[in-house]
Amino acid sequence: MAESVTSIWNMALSAAGARGTVSDENTKGREADLCRVWYPQIRDLVLKSASWPCARSYARLAQVAEYSDAALWTPSDPAPSWRFAYAEPSDMLAPRYLTSFARFERARFDNKPCIMANEDQAILHYSALVTDVTRWDTGLAHSVIFGLAAAITLPLSGKRTLSNDNKDKATEAILLAQTEVANESDSHYDALPSWIAARGYSGPPERTKFFWPYESLTGAGF
Repeated sequence: MAESVTSIWNMALSAAGARGTVSDENTKGREADLCRVWYPQIRDLVLKSASWPCARSYARLAQVAEYSDAALWTPSDPAPSWRFAYAEPSDMLAPRYLTSFARFERARFDNKPCIMANEDQAILHYSALVTDVTRWDTGLAHSVIFGLAAAITLPLSGKRTLSNDNKDKATEAILLAQTEVANESDSHYDALPSWIAARGYSGPPERTKFFWPYESLTGAGF
């Protein structure tokens, strides 16, 4: 478990082969500048990439619009084919599933990000933005450290092989977390998502449960 953002940065700098360290998040210098640029993006990407226990959250969604079957569709209605438009939770990074396992879709409504669904009074399981690193799972911290290291290795040293090694370490930790999430659940799937099928889950299909895809690791940027 990480003690602070500064400790995350320093471990990433060490993995990136940097000679210096940072004393706090406001330290001046090349190393700190690179960490400030890349850290928020890598943190959010890794949090979205798996259903980390420390970020698991539930919310009853706030309805912002309902479609009337008696009326023709207008821009003031939810997206076509959906009955309800719900506001996304303010701290949401990635949706996972409705507790009914009904299908849903993310779309903009009234110029705001919303969730479209046919489920009345929907409850969403999602991954939240957790910035307090002392609450992070060990695997999450490990993934962010090596993801950040992968992003800053080339600018610091130009060592592409080391950058790729750090990316592989981050990816391995994320895939392990995805496997653990899949295997800890006794839920059955309509069609197994690729991130589950490739990582050790097995079970008979069921035609009623929908899971939002995990963030793709392809082109992740670290």
